[in-house]
Amino acid sequence: MSGTEQGTPGTPAKKSTPRKRSSATKKATTPRKTTANRSTPGPGDTPEKTEESAADVGPDAAAAVDPEADGTPSTTPVEATTNAPDTTATASPLVSEYVTDTRPSHVERIRAVLAGEVAIDSKSAVSNALGAAATPVRPPGDRVAFGLDANIILKLHTRSLEAEYLGSKHAGLLVMPAQAVQEFWNNKSSTENVAKSVRDAFKRLDGLIKDLEPGHQEFQGAFTTLLDEFENSASHMWAPDFRAKVESTFNALAARAHEPRFPKSALAHISHERQMTKTPPGFKDTGNGDLYVWAEFLLGLMHGREDGQDFDLAVLITEDKKADWGKNGEAHPVLVAEAAELLGVPFETWDLKELKEFATSAS
Repeated sequence: MSGTEQGTPGTPAKKSTPRKRSSATKKATTPRKTTANRSTPGPGDTPEKTEESAADVGPDAAAAVDPEADGTPSTTPVEATTNAPDTTATASPLVSEYVTDTRPSHVERIRAVLAGEVAIDSKSAVSNALGAAATPVRPPGDRVAFGLDANIILKLHTRSLEAEYLGSKHAGLLVMPAQAVQEFWNNKSSTENVAKSVRDAFKRLDGLIKDLEPGHQEFQGAFTTLLDEFENSASHMWAPDFRAKVESTFNALAARAHEPRFPKSALAHISHERQMTKTPPGFKDTGNGDLYVWAEFLLGLMHGREDGQDFDLAVLITEDKKADWGKNGEAHPVLVAEAAELLGVPFETWDLKELKEFATSAS
């Protein structure tokens, strides 16, 4: 036993020669109040009395000796703090930063997969993508988990059937990644600012085209066709009830959707490495928004499953046609493999046309 040697009953304890300690050890073993190291106060204790820190007591010590008592060893047990794991040294920094999530293990699992620290079966995913296209056998609606990209949240107010299905009829899991919600707001604000100006500019140009000489009528026809296409796809943005429809649709979706948020610091380094190696999603963009949408979609799926909303197919609905999400309606094989590793289910990307077909068949 370090610090003191136990004597015979009735005989004062003989003190051993103090050992030298480093400055760090001295600081760690500064005497503390007895009540901090004992489960119950020992004889002779007063608020001012102290004893040696548990750091100076060997792990095999069964009792502490109170120098103010009559020499009889105290039977008060000493907390075995020296054998307890040092959680402050091994805890992941993600735990303290991700204060809004009570399940940080999900964040760490996703981070490890996205960082390439966990093996994924990309060979099988690529092989399946190269195989002959077949009509997929999809599970019933309540076994399909949907995630919404920002462009879908913004456009759904123009698609009543799809909006109604997701907002009230879909019985399965729905995820709105926090990054997608943020981008939706940014895009909506910029759209409101420029849509009417663009419309007016097109109208003025159309008037000028109509004044061209008859020999240039082919250009007039081509431009009229282009203007009609623009009107069909964008006229909702300057409609008087634009804001009211967007608000109604968004609130219906938000009322039943998970909105997971992934800690930005957890992906800061990973996003750069994935960009440099052209790892999807987002390597066609200058920013990292797509990667955060992907990470938060995966996080929302894990949360939903843990909360009892299981699924057999994960689908991200997006109008993003770039190859860093997929090609020709086929999700990128790396994303398919990452989803399989984390969730054990297939992953697909759909556009609004595919969502409409599914919603129609499910209704």
